[in-house]
Amino acid sequence: MKMLRLSHKYIGILLAYVGFFIFFSGTLGYYKNEITLFMQPEYYKLDYKSPNALRGGVEYLSKHHTNADVWEITPPSSSSPFVMLSYKNDKETRQCRREKPRINLNPETGERVKARSTYGGNFISKLHFNLWYISAAKGREIMGYATLLMILTIVTGVVIHKRIFKDFFKFRKNVLWRDSHIVASVSGLVIFFMLAVSGLYLVERFMLKEIYADVSAQNQATMQQDFLEKAKAKREARKKTRKTIEQNATQATQNLVKTSNKTKYTPTLNEIENIINSNLKGRDLKNISIQKDASDTAYVQLNFDSKNPFSQNGLSFNAELYNVKTGELVDSVNERELDRGQKVSQFMKVFHMGLFGSEITKFIFFIFGCLGLMMCFSGAILWQKKSRSKTALYLGRFLNGSIFIGLFAGFGMYLLSNQLIKFSTPLRHNLEVNAFFTALIIATLLSAILIKKYAYTILSFITSFLFLASGVIAFGAGSYANSTALLVTLFCFALSALFGYLGNKFLKDKK
Repeated sequence: MKMLRLSHKYIGILLAYVGFFIFFSGTLGYYKNEITLFMQPEYYKLDYKSPNALRGGVEYLSKHHTNADVWEITPPSSSSPFVMLSYKNDKETRQCRREKPRINLNPETGERVKARSTYGGNFISKLHFNLWYISAAKGREIMGYATLLMILTIVTGVVIHKRIFKDFFKFRKNVLWRDSHIVASVSGLVIFFMLAVSGLYLVERFMLKEIYADVSAQNQATMQQDFLEKAKAKREARKKTRKTIEQNATQATQNLVKTSNKTKYTPTLNEIENIINSNLKGRDLKNISIQKDASDTAYVQLNFDSKNPFSQNGLSFNAELYNVKTGELVDSVNERELDRGQKVSQFMKVFHMGLFGSEITKFIFFIFGCLGLMMCFSGAILWQKKSRSKTALYLGRFLNGSIFIGLFAGFGMYLLSNQLIKFSTPLRHNLEVNAFFTALIIATLLSAILIKKYAYTILSFITSFLFLASGVIAFGAGSYANSTALLVTLFCFALSALFGYLGNKFLKDKK
């Protein structure tokens, strides 16, 4: 038992700060789309409820990308108040998601809207598992080992605190930090453990890269052998059919000329609207894919949001394909089949990212993330209260300022720099990231220089100002016109008030 206590104490000290960073980035990551919208004021005043959204998308694609084989139209929403268009010139060509052309339109006017370049909430989200300025693989490996320590800390904490659940209902005098630590830990115990296990599962292949490399090498050798055998069979088949191909070359050339002279059929807005209105049936439309590679007709694929991410055999995928001329249902897909390993992997991903349920589910995970922050913060303060070493006390003060306050200062600076850097500045998204880490470094230096005096006070007031300035500028730019942007603006004001209160309290304590 003594060994477990020591493990929980000293590993917990490290995890108090590392865990705070993990919970900080992960909690904000649940609202990465909302943060991205907040950092793109050009979209604030777009009317995402406009009935002209589909019309503008079809007209734009018809005018600028008539010969494309595939059109994709994503309707606007509160967090993405623009019509997002994409297209593929050749249906058979595989296209990476990053290589996909994306065009955003004003839903009301159909005009293209260009927003400022920013990583938005994706930076905070990727910071959670990729870190930054190092390779993604190395970052995930580091976070994997940190997660292992977190699981160990959670388990040892439950074992050594025999009365942890009884003490949960007792609030005693002069033990505020102990009670705060117990309340936060017990309230989120199951969720914290599940998040740690699912997160570890998602990054374990980066921790066991040598084993995976050996397995991959064996698979590649097998695939190479199969490839050689298939290539040999194909060569023999080509020899047998070469004469036939040469004989039919003239006829094939004539057919090719006839085919090339045919134009692709472009569906009208009314045809597309009829397909949607006839088959929507109260379901939430995710996006529309229009396949127009044929000359006599086109096909409209309606992709719907699935309430349950999982089906009996895999992932839910509700899609229906219609002939635009006849209106007949050509094909429908209700699920994407997965094997057992893929099911486990997808479950871990969906749970860890809170992709199941509605906005309430996401908000519940956000609350648990805040409890995780409280657990780490109160654990660190509790250790410092019990420590009799001056070195440990000064180290704790330094880390409190640089991590607990510094991370929020960095986030506030990240938001404010987005508002201040000029729209046309090259690579402005990288400058925003640099601003985050610059603020974090400044917070670290101030924590070291003013460790005996006003480090907490100055850092708290600076952080309060950063969030206040970000919120005021965003509100002035029109964030009040969009409920999602307004929510993030109010969050900035709340953080500004919190750190303003803390700064004032620290100042009074010094006096």
